[in-house]
Amino acid sequence: MKILFNYIFNFRIKLCPKVPIFLTIQKPDYVNRLSVASFASSIKPPPFTGSNYKRWRERAILWFTVMRVMYVTEGKPSQYTPEEKSAFETADNLFRGCLISVLAENLVDTYIRLTTGKQICDALEAQYGVFDAGSELYIMEQFLDYRMVEDRSIVEQAHEIHTLAKDLKNCSKDAPCVLPGKFVAGGIISKLPPSWGDFATSLKYKRHEFTIDGLIGT
Repeated sequence: MKILFNYIFNFRIKLCPKVPIFLTIQKPDYVNRLSVASFASSIKPPPFTGSNYKRWRERAILWFTVMRVMYVTEGKPSQYTPEEKSAFETADNLFRGCLISVLAENLVDTYIRLTTGKQICDALEAQYGVFDAGSELYIMEQFLDYRMVEDRSIVEQAHEIHTLAKDLKNCSKDAPCVLPGKFVAGGIISKLPPSWGDFATSLKYKRHEFTIDGLIGT
């Protein structure tokens, strides 16, 4: 029986010498399925309402860069071939349409009359880029009204308060609103949730002043 089995086994190998012993499994290519269009859609900025311009602008720049049309804000090149002219006009129309789509309804009528993406960008920058008073007041309100909650990380919430203070500083280059570090640190202590009351009280009686990073570390 053993001799017969070896004979059959060897005979099958001779008949199928090219049959692979192991099968390879093709893994699906998930990376290629993520298209530029779907990614761009996921990072589309919210409608600009007239406040928080600088933060909105950074998100819009990222969006237009992913769509590969941000270059039209530099204006039409002085020399180009007919093909380059057609490509630029197509990109400019796409940029202009997308930009109008992320403006609030009360702003559309003002900017839709402009004929190029560069003109719209320049007009927005002239109106809101120099000093974003609405943004400053909004961030100041957020900082003053912020109250920590029990069911979230205290460190994470402390970082959010610190970020608001930095955003307030960056609202204007000409007249930045800079909050002293000890003031921000004191604000963080005052906004701790009720269960942290004893900890907050102990910090208030410390003789040394906390830096923001030192307080968050503590």
